[in-house]
Amino acid sequence: MRAGFHTYCGGGFLLLPYLKEMAIEEKVPFLGVKKNGGISSLNLSLSIVFGSIFRIERISEYDDFTDLGIPVLSGLPSLPDQSTLQTFISQITMENSEIFIKEMGKVSKRMGLIKGRAINLDTHYSAYWGKSKIGKDKHPTRNKSLPGIRQILTQDQETTNPIFLTAKYPGGSPVDIAKKMLLITKEIVEEDEDSSPMERAIFDKWFSVGALLDWINREMNIYFVTLLKMHENRLEEAKSLSFQEFKEHAGEKIAQTHIKLKDYQGEVRMIALYILEEDKYICHITNDEKNIEEFLIEEYTNRWRIENWFKENSFLALDKLPGIELNKILALSGLKTSVAYNLVSLFKKNLEGYEKCFIETIYRKFLHQGAYVKAKGREIKVTFYNHPYQNILKPLYQDISAKMEKAGYSPALSWLNGRPIKIDFK
Repeated sequence: MRAGFHTYCGGGFLLLPYLKEMAIEEKVPFLGVKKNGGISSLNLSLSIVFGSIFRIERISEYDDFTDLGIPVLSGLPSLPDQSTLQTFISQITMENSEIFIKEMGKVSKRMGLIKGRAINLDTHYSAYWGKSKIGKDKHPTRNKSLPGIRQILTQDQETTNPIFLTAKYPGGSPVDIAKKMLLITKEIVEEDEDSSPMERAIFDKWFSVGALLDWINREMNIYFVTLLKMHENRLEEAKSLSFQEFKEHAGEKIAQTHIKLKDYQGEVRMIALYILEEDKYICHITNDEKNIEEFLIEEYTNRWRIENWFKENSFLALDKLPGIELNKILALSGLKTSVAYNLVSLFKKNLEGYEKCFIETIYRKFLHQGAYVKAKGREIKVTFYNHPYQNILKPLYQDISAKMEKAGYSPALSWLNGRPIKIDFK
């Protein structure tokens, strides 16, 4: 860095102040790995974080990446090879990954990335194409069973940011999975007495099991909104209802009643929609008796935000599995989700007019930009020439060290030998 170098990962230096704000140095030790081959877990974690942001999809691709930006951003003279990274993620246990992701979730809550009122819960199936034998499950788009891994996520419905993530092999009870996810999510959302409570959980009909709904209603004391599994008897029950025009939705009629479910104490409220054009019935069920039908239907419709989140994060290559070992998969996915994704989310919060853009758009417009990096005295000076959005960025990064100190964060970056950064635009 004393000689200076050019990088096409210049935007990564714009993210460094937000890493300090996320207290990344304090959180990485929760991964439970101290050093690997003389390289600290912080350096290795940042290699994965910045590698995923700058389009290194698989660990095997690290050996072919030549831009100096990512190693410098990670506090290293060169990128670690794939063997070092594989060893690193193999040493991280499932338990440690989940603790780390939970702690990063609490950071997200404090920083306003998640609100926690309404929670989307869903699973994402990543097919495995390797030779190792692994259990099968139905693939959501290919309409057949394939070997793979199920990743389970809770998402803040309002902000669309992730809250908690885990991974499992095919099979298992939706009741057990959902209980674990909702309890940990509630712990994250309601971390302190000043936090707003978690009010409701929204999920698809895979989780629509009477025993789970009863537990949510009586033990968690929150609302749920989901779909009823439309077996033949339920379809006949829906058809027998007296439907009225649903004014806000042309071509749809609505009716509601209360029904009994197996393993559920009492009755649930059922809101039935009849779609005339398709001659189709869709039935929502909930324990919420106070809100109007349109509100609850809209809230379930917003469950699709979690589906869209998984599509968006094909950018971070969550489906590019490092093998079939769950601990390695979760370690990699956790760093990509709770650090890389949230890091970009923090960055774009300050970009007027671009706050709701997908991560790929932020990467293309703001991050994948050339810069000249040079150590000058005790500072690392990063100069952007003709950055297309410097009119937005320049006010944000002027006197960045002073701004960090005012916000209560030291501008000294420990993984860069305690140097602060200075950002210039020309």
